[in-house]
Amino acid sequence: MKSLSMVFRALTSDGLTCHELVALRGRHRKTHLPCLQSNQAGTHFNEKQSSTMTNNRPNGVETLERRKSEHRALALLRFLHRETANTSNECIIGDLFEMIGLSCSRQEVRDGLERLERLELVQISKRDHLLVVRLLARGDEVATGRVTAEGIPRPWVDCPY
Repeated sequence: MKSLSMVFRALTSDGLTCHELVALRGRHRKTHLPCLQSNQAGTHFNEKQSSTMTNNRPNGVETLERRKSEHRALALLRFLHRETANTSNECIIGDLFEMIGLSCSRQEVRDGLERLERLELVQISKRDHLLVVRLLARGDEVATGRVTAEGIPRPWVDCPY
């Protein structure tokens, strides 16, 4: 049987937030997570243990943003793969992200495009004040799952992107 600290480490390394852990604790009253303590205002982390955890564990928000960024990259590559000329622009890409529930700022779109260009998956050219993105051969292979690239999940069966 796993010790409670091992279970807690596994849960926090999977990116669960404090609120999710509290919800788990609420559903399983017999489970005692040693680093959580209750008071009348609700359940919260002990200050000493919280500062230790923030140094050793990824922040749930950072983990979520990283995962969203990874999914945006996959969605973009698969979108460009389906486009007739394998080309689009940053405005259309921003609209795509909004339509599929991965909305972000224009700067985040540009940062993601630049990251994909560094990985040699897309080529970016500037037309007036607009970035035009073209899928490269390696990007096409990542979009179809033939090869993998760092920070981009492999498309799965029935991938919605």
